[in-house]
Amino acid sequence: MILDEERAVLRVCEQLLQPLMSCCLGASAVDHGRRQVLLRDFCNVVLVAPRLVGDSTTASALLSAVCAHLLGTEPLGVAIGVVELLLGSSDNPVAWEQRELVHELAFHFCSALLKAGALEALCIAACGKLRERNAALLDCQRWLRRAERLGVNGNREYREEKAKLERELSNSAHAARLPRTASVQENVPKTIGDAEAGHLHVDRIAAWVQRLYRRHPYVHAVRRVSKDGTIPPRPNRILDINHIARHAKAAVGVASARIIPAVLDQSFCAESW
Repeated sequence: MILDEERAVLRVCEQLLQPLMSCCLGASAVDHGRRQVLLRDFCNVVLVAPRLVGDSTTASALLSAVCAHLLGTEPLGVAIGVVELLLGSSDNPVAWEQRELVHELAFHFCSALLKAGALEALCIAACGKLRERNAALLDCQRWLRRAERLGVNGNREYREEKAKLERELSNSAHAARLPRTASVQENVPKTIGDAEAGHLHVDRIAAWVQRLYRRHPYVHAVRRVSKDGTIPPRPNRILDINHIARHAKAAVGVASARIIPAVLDQSFCAESW
């Protein structure tokens, strides 16, 4: 396909996105290799187009849409080329802006299909880039925790980055430290009791909990508690932990220092969380 002008490339990509996804992610096994190449090449165009046309906003939105499509399907071999392309593109501004989604997408694929070490490398690289850019040390720690969850303790790059981050933490007065990685994250279905499922959007809540687990490996479990009528149900948010005493009674037997209260809006259920 040849366009009349370079400036139209992202506009055409927007028009092609839906039919391309339907074609490449279809059930047919015919031309698997060609569909894999086509999907990868499409994403590569989205990544490099801003250098030609200067529209990183549209490119970022397109990449976000691609990730959302792939997260909404079972991990498919036809998409593995795209995932590995994104994992190796942390120096690309568009991929870097969508790094959280790229991480979530790669975690979705990693158990069965991804090249060994690819996701771990992204986590270590992201920690280093954020540290070098003087980002919040909590953000740096979060990416290193994600690498730790994947079992990289013997990795040389990991050990070097961890030592650099530890120096930064030691040299920063009153630096906050994240909790250790959870040894086990409870199964998502345990979040909601069987008796509650009838009046809740279970799939939506489960997707939210799964995303939380993937992004925050130190979270051990999520519990739904009864409505507190004094708390506005919108927007979705983390509540002030300085008022933890009013919420701790909902998690009997759990130390209040381990609890982070949150509210999900009415799109998740008939009542606020």
